[in-house]
Amino acid sequence: MNLFWRDHRLLIIVHILQAIIVGSILFLDPGAEPTSLMYAIFLSFLLLTGYLVYRYFVLAPYYKKLTDVSSGHHDFKIEGNHPLILAHNQLLARYYNQHQAEQHQLEIRKNQQVQFMTQWVHQMKTPVSVMNLITQNEADYHEYPALRTELKRLEKGLDLALHTARFEQFEQDFRIKSVQIKTLVQQVVQENKRLFILKEMYPKIDVDNEMYVSTDPKWLVFMLDQIIVNAIKYTKDSGKHLVIETIIADHKPTLKITDQGVGIQAADLPMIQRPFYTGENGRKYGESTGMGLHLVYQLCEKLHIKIDIQSKVGNGTTVTLQFPTR
Repeated sequence: MNLFWRDHRLLIIVHILQAIIVGSILFLDPGAEPTSLMYAIFLSFLLLTGYLVYRYFVLAPYYKKLTDVSSGHHDFKIEGNHPLILAHNQLLARYYNQHQAEQHQLEIRKNQQVQFMTQWVHQMKTPVSVMNLITQNEADYHEYPALRTELKRLEKGLDLALHTARFEQFEQDFRIKSVQIKTLVQQVVQENKRLFILKEMYPKIDVDNEMYVSTDPKWLVFMLDQIIVNAIKYTKDSGKHLVIETIIADHKPTLKITDQGVGIQAADLPMIQRPFYTGENGRKYGESTGMGLHLVYQLCEKLHIKIDIQSKVGNGTTVTLQFPTR
């Protein structure tokens, strides 16, 4: 209603001024009757009122749509046969079709980029695998420790790029099944044993053999790998421990991963789930892309896993993953 009056304010002002001017002219005419003057002004305002009432009821859906900001829907079509409403619907339809065409092109380009990234990662994995096989000769192992470490870092980076590319198609690439937590934890620890040896860091696994959860094992292994590799990366002193244990919290199976690393700044904790955010540790120690924990948070949301990260500078970090009961 307010928009309607603002839209017709100028018309009403002009009509009032017109009535004043015409009334003044007739009033100055010696032959004009006062009753005729009042009757003319009355008819003029009666016609204006009728016009405004008609226009309000005809354009009421239009004004309501323009002022309704709390509906929450995206249907911008307005019902009515008024030329203004028809022109409005035609304009929006034209822009909508243009937007859909542009969005379709963007989807095509995005899928092409994902496909290219996936193919590129797989192509890069082949020479990495060959170099790993070459350096696995135990007789020559003393010549290759640095090379094997760098190959492991390269392999981790390729896995991160591959999972980042696949995440956009997560709904097409996950399978929920009952999995044993201990088996997956041991798998991730075994895959990173050379990093543990390099940092002289000792994993302590206290995981219940009988604890099973319903989740996607492939994505969960990726999440555990990101968390454990981060724990190793940001533990600078030798002889430290990484404790991996399971508990029951709020009647739900829960996995806790506690390190004795450098910890995370309090100011960085609320923002570690942002993409490409490296924080103080990323600037100080390097080797951080800011995508690992971001993907972990996104995957937890997809898999309905509650994640909590508590940390104190100098005292290490504890990552808690609470799984749904079913």
